Amino acid sequence: MSAVIDIDDLTVVFDRGLRRAGQKALDRVSLQVGEGDAFALIGPNGAGKSTMLYCLLGLLAPTSGSARVFGQVLEPGSSLFRDIAFVPEDPHYHDYLTVEEGVRYYAALQGDRLSAERLTSVLEQLQLETVRTTRLSACSKGMKQKVGIARCLLRPPRLLVLDEPMRGLDAVTVKQFRDVLIDLNRRGATIVMNSHQLSEVEQVATHVAILSKGQLLAVKPLSELTRVEQHVYSVEVDHLGELPDYLTVDRLHDGRVRGTVPAQRLFEFMDLARIRGADVHSCVIKKHTLEDSFLATLSESERAHV
Repeated sequence: MSAVIDIDDLTVVFDRGLRRAGQKALDRVSLQVGEGDAFALIGPNGAGKSTMLYCLLGLLAPTSGSARVFGQVLEPGSSLFRDIAFVPEDPHYHDYLTVEEGVRYYAALQGDRLSAERLTSVLEQLQLETVRTTRLSACSKGMKQKVGIARCLLRPPRLLVLDEPMRGLDAVTVKQFRDVLIDLNRRGATIVMNSHQLSEVEQVATHVAILSKGQLLAVKPLSELTRVEQHVYSVEVDHLGELPDYLTVDRLHDGRVRGTVPAQRLFEFMDLARIRGADVHSCVIKKHTLEDSFLATLSESERAHV
């Protein structure tokens, strides 16, 4: 599979003035994004995620190294932007335009002519049809995010870049947004997104890069970061009494225990709960979430630098 994005030793240092050392936002980061990937950049605030996106889009020149998209370093006016869509964290529009006028205007900037039928179809898909005559100045953050996505749906891009796309959105809008991203990816669009909402990333991404303090800590398929432990069960139980030594406790509060039990001791544990009249609220094969792997990676990195 060919690489849509190729980042090589990317370093960005921001000047902090005379007699002050520069702030290193990215430190020799190298990674590739394959065609058709849904690639997520995750990390704490200040990790360098947005900086990397700006370098990719040619909005910020790196101090050293390179960031290539479709084999080229992007520059303003590049013809490649016809195949790229970018939805920023806090989009700013010409607020005097209506929703419909805004979508038409931004489509025209890329030379696209819209039929009334195509425009209506996209607005309906994003539930913007009822507000098509509303001025953008009166739109919520979620509605403005949808306007950006509407532009992407008019002519699906080869590459879609998203900077914190879910931040500040209500649960209904997040679900709609997520479904649109999954559909675009299934139809062949490569997605690169930066997000703090790991539960949403887990439902959309195929690959994840973990950044911290400008350094790349890990790049892995999502499946490796959300693995299932076949030999361990997560359990939650009330009023068990004295805890057996094979139960590893994660949380204990007001008599309710959450922990893990080895698979070979599960039947023994369930018999014990039955005999003591305990209430078993859940019993599932243990799965490492993306949050688990993310926090473990950060912890390992911090210990390595102590």
